[in-house]
Amino acid sequence: MGISTQAQQFAHFLESVHAKASTPGLDLAVVRDVVDTHASASTEPEGVTYAGRGRRRRPRPVGHP
Repeated sequence: MGISTQAQQFAHFLESVHAKASTPGLDLAVVRDVVDTHASASTEPEGVTYAGRGRRRRPRPVGHP
């Protein structure tokens, strides 16, 4: 079994971030770009919705209301 498509895409993403972050004398625009691209590294799973969820997102321990 070879390397998955997702693993290859993530490796390419990390290479691009490394190339940007390795630039000497980073200015604020480049730093913002690097930080913003980290948000695109993951996506929400398809078909998942958080509608109807309350503030508490963790299951409650047994015996606690």
